[in-house]
Amino acid sequence: MTRQRAHAELASAVGDLWAAVSELVLIALEDTPQPADLAVVDDLVDSVSGLQGDVAACRDLLAPGPAGLTGPAMAVLQHQLAGATARYWARIRAYEAVAELRRAARSRQGDWPSWVTSVQRSAARCEDPLRAAETACHAAWAELLEARRPADPA
Repeated sequence: MTRQRAHAELASAVGDLWAAVSELVLIALEDTPQPADLAVVDDLVDSVSGLQGDVAACRDLLAPGPAGLTGPAMAVLQHQLAGATARYWARIRAYEAVAELRRAARSRQGDWPSWVTSVQRSAARCEDPLRAAETACHAAWAELLEARRPADPA
């Protein structure tokens, strides 16, 4: 694999992650039943918005073009992706966060239970693209390091 190909695969993976997260944002923010005056909903909205911000930062870093990322830019991208991963697992998919959201939905009834189900399904659809982006990031690092390795004198 070349640096350009690794960059293209990373950009594609981050693009797929962006699409999945955008769907989650739409459901979590736009489709929330009213009144949405629950602290758990505010926490979810903050977490989903933060996830979107992390992925947007990754997209911005990949935007300059197919020449590939430099070491410092790759480090920033990896940091943003790690932040997205941590936020996703700790604040969106974690048992405590999901259980609290379900409890709140049961107490409200109406459209709330189906909304929570939609949020959970959409969040689950982010898992594979997130893992693919992490894998592509590791591959891009490997290519960057390989390109910097001195040629074998033999």
